Amino acid sequence: MSTPTGFMEYKRELPADRDPLERIKDWEEFHKHLSEDQLRTQGARCMDCGTPYCHTGMELNGSVLGCPVHNLIPEWNNLIYRGLWREALDRLHKTNNFPEFTGSVCPAPCEGSCTVGLIGEPVTIKTIEKAIIDRGFEEGWVVPDPPKKRTGKRVAIVGSGPAGLACAAQLNKAGHTVTVYERADRIGGLLTYGIPTMKLDKKVVQRRVDLLAAEGVQFVTNTEIGKDIPAQQLLDEFDAVVLCGGATKARDVDIEGRELGGIYMAMDYLNSTIKSYLDSGLADGNYISAKDKTSSSSAAAIPEPTASQRRCATAANRSRNSARMPRRRLRATRSRTRGRSSRTSIRSIMPRKRPKRCSGKIRGRSPC
Repeated sequence: MSTPTGFMEYKRELPADRDPLERIKDWEEFHKHLSEDQLRTQGARCMDCGTPYCHTGMELNGSVLGCPVHNLIPEWNNLIYRGLWREALDRLHKTNNFPEFTGSVCPAPCEGSCTVGLIGEPVTIKTIEKAIIDRGFEEGWVVPDPPKKRTGKRVAIVGSGPAGLACAAQLNKAGHTVTVYERADRIGGLLTYGIPTMKLDKKVVQRRVDLLAAEGVQFVTNTEIGKDIPAQQLLDEFDAVVLCGGATKARDVDIEGRELGGIYMAMDYLNSTIKSYLDSGLADGNYISAKDKTSSSSAAAIPEPTASQRRCATAANRSRNSARMPRRRLRATRSRTRGRSSRTSIRSIMPRKRPKRCSGKIRGRSPC
């Protein structure tokens, strides 16, 4: 625990974003960073939960609650509050092979499980996590750490995405000789070709790949198992084979208009764009672009809605509007009687019909 009342004294604070007019000039990450004092303040918001659900990593009704890798979040939050960055990095690496990846692109189920979030805003766990690993690289604390002794066992890993790299890191740390096969021209899988650069800088991915290579992991690119190398060859040459390939078959949708032009699968777009950016800075033009593809001719090709579609849309709008209108209003009135305490009664006030006008005066009053 950092400070018992930190979550009540300090507000949640997130890093600011770069100005949009500045961001459109490049493809770099657009999140700025918090200062060290701000990070320590955010660490102070971590409370004494008793049961910290942020690192439980349990599954409930098909959803994951807390950190899936069981990061020791309360511990390194407290260490950051106390200014012990090196110790916080050690605790972070205890459960996480690549905090620079999770700190950038993880959806942060830990924050959704934060106990402080029950009564306010959760602790900025993801921001602190990324700050710890960034500080570790800046200070030179993250260095190659090859195993002291090899076991003599050889392991082949097929696929160099997050699963393949994590598997390689763990097996190499255990002393096995690891070879990673990747059919693309760069290591990283989705980390390289599936996540935009503005969310995860590819220099960050390459930095970790270089670190693993320095620790003894061997990488083989442009090699597809079953095509360039028979699968049986891996079974014959290695003591174990681990399949860490991703799902490359897209999930299509059978809906009206799917056959129209200009509709691409996400991975087709991301692969071509990121590869062109890394190869030539988009100078080669080998990527999917919407430039000069929005014209009056293409707009005219969009069919007008039919009469039945208009009627359905009108009925849907009426239904939504009626659902938003209150069916009755409640008003609390306070009545006071002599000798009795006041009490509050609730009555329903329905719209009243306008009374008919009558001729003449009623008991000296104006006409109704």
